[in-house]
Amino acid sequence: MKTSKKQVKANYYSSKKVVSEYDQKRFLRGGGVYVAMKETEIIQYFLTKCCSDGSVVMDCPVGTGRFLPVINQVTKHIVAVDISDAMLKNASRYKAEKFIKSSAEDIPIEKKSVDFWISSRFFFHFENLEIFFKEADRVIKPEGFFVFDVFNWSPRSLLPEFILGGKTYNHKLDYIQQLSNKYNFNIVEVRYAFFIPTYIASFIPNFFTVFIENLVDKVRPKWKTKSYYLLVKR
Repeated sequence: MKTSKKQVKANYYSSKKVVSEYDQKRFLRGGGVYVAMKETEIIQYFLTKCCSDGSVVMDCPVGTGRFLPVINQVTKHIVAVDISDAMLKNASRYKAEKFIKSSAEDIPIEKKSVDFWISSRFFFHFENLEIFFKEADRVIKPEGFFVFDVFNWSPRSLLPEFILGGKTYNHKLDYIQQLSNKYNFNIVEVRYAFFIPTYIASFIPNFFTVFIENLVDKVRPKWKTKSYYLLVKR
């Protein structure tokens, strides 16, 4: 029986070798240092803007847990969710009230129990995002927030299925707007990041990455590969 695309990705990110090398390959070499700083800056900006010390924040998928220290600066009410045992073990280095093994489309938590859901580096793995918006509609409280990133464009969308965990997809503003309307969200803010694709940046000197990114920020910010969305639940 042919393995589904979803299972291929789950298997890839459940590999102990992939998990153990994940941060090193993406964030601790070359321009990956800038990538890590920028992603953390954006998440921290949205958290500070939208959350208080009583907010329940869900990081799903939590991955290696690299945003948990930032979330802990805002609130201690943290739910960390991932389908990968290896990722959850890695993330457990940091504090959270709950660590839950689950896929992102059917999370075993009560409806309207989350104030803020972060979903980082996830949606671009899927062509159809409807199931995740449906789950967000279920678990996020009215006037709660949904934060995620998507690719505007990426060379990874041209790669075959068996490289780097499989093919990725690009998602335009009108598609995100369509899903937001259907599942009771309004788009509050969109932030653009990374002209140099993030994985490629890790092979480029950090000073050069910073120079190019700052230049594109000034002249053509909408040329960036990623959009980070902040949505509010109606």
